[in-house]
Amino acid sequence: MEKWCPNYKSCVVIGDFNLYSCNDNIINYFEYFVAFCEFAQKNEVKNSNDRLLDLVLVSSEMDEVHVCIADEVLVLVDQQHPPLAVTVRRCARAVSGPAPPTLPPLTTLPSWDFSKADYHALYSTVAAVDWSTLYRVQEPEEALDCFYAALNDIFNECIPKKRIRKVNSRHSYPR
Repeated sequence: MEKWCPNYKSCVVIGDFNLYSCNDNIINYFEYFVAFCEFAQKNEVKNSNDRLLDLVLVSSEMDEVHVCIADEVLVLVDQQHPPLAVTVRRCARAVSGPAPPTLPPLTTLPSWDFSKADYHALYSTVAAVDWSTLYRVQEPEEALDCFYAALNDIFNECIPKKRIRKVNSRHSYPR
């Protein structure tokens, strides 16, 4: 799921999670998953044991989500899982589909030949970098941009690029 969620701006995940009976590792992973996907839990309908087993997770920017006990049911009601009615109001302009990719296409990414790298220069250059800028940056995305910019500069200086041969390309046609 965590590989899929970042590709969409608006997500709704509904499921039977039963977290109260899980071990700490699973609970920690669930919390990581919710934080990573920037989800908010919207269900407040508790079951007969006063527990939340069924969660309604939505993208943090989706404010207009309403969860309540459903008036009509399709199957017999399980007391552990009361029937839920979930209403999601979306903007008329919203278009469903994947968000634009966050990374450039693979063909535009640098391809370094690490087998021919000058590792002594690489280690020395990394050790000499003034990383204090990273500590002054407030936003995590900015810090990552600074970090990767520094690494890319060092890699470009100390590691030669691979020569890419376009043999057997799917875009090459016989003449």
